[in-house]
Amino acid sequence: MIEKNKIDSSFLQVGGSCVLSSYAVAANYFTGLPGEVFFEDYCRHFGIVFLSAENAEELYVPHFVREYHTRGCEGYKVIIDLHNQSETKSFKRCREVFAAKFIGDTCSQEKDILTNLREEALLNVTFEVGSGFCHSVTVWCDGSVLYCRDTNFRGTRIISGLKDLGKLRDSVLYQKK
Repeated sequence: MIEKNKIDSSFLQVGGSCVLSSYAVAANYFTGLPGEVFFEDYCRHFGIVFLSAENAEELYVPHFVREYHTRGCEGYKVIIDLHNQSETKSFKRCREVFAAKFIGDTCSQEKDILTNLREEALLNVTFEVGSGFCHSVTVWCDGSVLYCRDTNFRGTRIISGLKDLGKLRDSVLYQKK
């Protein structure tokens, strides 16, 4: 079970950085590391020179888009590769503490996902918010209530189910080891 008061409800994304921002929310819960370090370590991993944490987040966005297009994969697969393989400090710490599982079709796995969320797990899920445009948020359960953390806004909100978010796409389930 996830403790709502341990979710970072103040971190805000810069621009279109929702995929790594939602990872940062989950990672912060399990490690206590601030969200900004994941953008810095993303840049370090790929050899991108940055001036500040905010600059690292700004540089991440166009690089990330090129990266998943070049690989021909979903953005979450790039994040899972970082989680599983990066030698940067923050991602190494994360894989010591929690596992990441890619789910290609969230809708078909919804029942299993909800069962897992009743344990100590968080879900990053992508959903369509417009024609060809998607967004990533973090979802968890405190035992009985589902919550959503959208890094476009401060705070959290209650949802009645995953489909409340919109047309669901892929997701990543993060579970404490």
